[in-house]
Amino acid sequence: SELGLELARRGHEVHVITCAHPSQLTQWEENGVTIHQVHLPAPNHKDPCSVQRYSETLAREIEKLDEIHKFDVIEFQEWAAEGWAFHPRRDQLLVVRTQTPSWVVREFEYAQDTVQERQEDELERWAIERADVITAPSQLAARRLTEHWNIQPDQIVVIPNAVNTAQFKPQAAARETAAPLILNVNRYSPLKGAEQFVRACAKVQQHTPAARFKMIGRESEWQGQLASDYLRALAKSLHIEIEITGAVEREH
Repeated sequence: SELGLELARRGHEVHVITCAHPSQLTQWEENGVTIHQVHLPAPNHKDPCSVQRYSETLAREIEKLDEIHKFDVIEFQEWAAEGWAFHPRRDQLLVVRTQTPSWVVREFEYAQDTVQERQEDELERWAIERADVITAPSQLAARRLTEHWNIQPDQIVVIPNAVNTAQFKPQAAARETAAPLILNVNRYSPLKGAEQFVRACAKVQQHTPAARFKMIGRESEWQGQLASDYLRALAKSLHIEIEITGAVEREH
């Protein structure tokens, strides 16, 4: 991540642990960050047993690496309860970076109020409530955590998602045009607000008829069909034209 790269540029020793296929490399260094690949499949976040096994395996791998590197800080994502089974040393800080807990995803995509879903929530909550520091990407995300779990506002530090401003920056002089282009870059899914963007475009067009609209992002499924097909049909029903393309490489 950009945060890890920046920490490395500032002289900190940064390690990233991720899961990978057995045929891939186990360890390498990239831009000052050491990457360790643990050869185990990603968890099925809808299956609490799978999540527990994944977290236990990950905890054992981190403990092995910790014997060598003596990490001062261990950070986990909250999703799929990565940090559930890990117990830090007394002199080690545990940080949980919250982004989209499973209950947030379910609100938009697959909530069924099953026992398994509630168990998944408990696994994620357990890691978060044990953390020394909790971070969130926005004030909204922080507020929702305090509403859903037993977390006080002063326990959460808001750290916006990092952006490489050397790579992504406005043009030196923006072009003036009577036909402004409005761009949405995101995965095509209910969680990411793809439908809301299309509906917002219809309202914008009422005030600015010359406006143009474009969506770039990864494909996903929407109500049993391709999300891009659903969004195109929605745009057509609202009598607007939106250019919907697939994902592009980060460098582009």
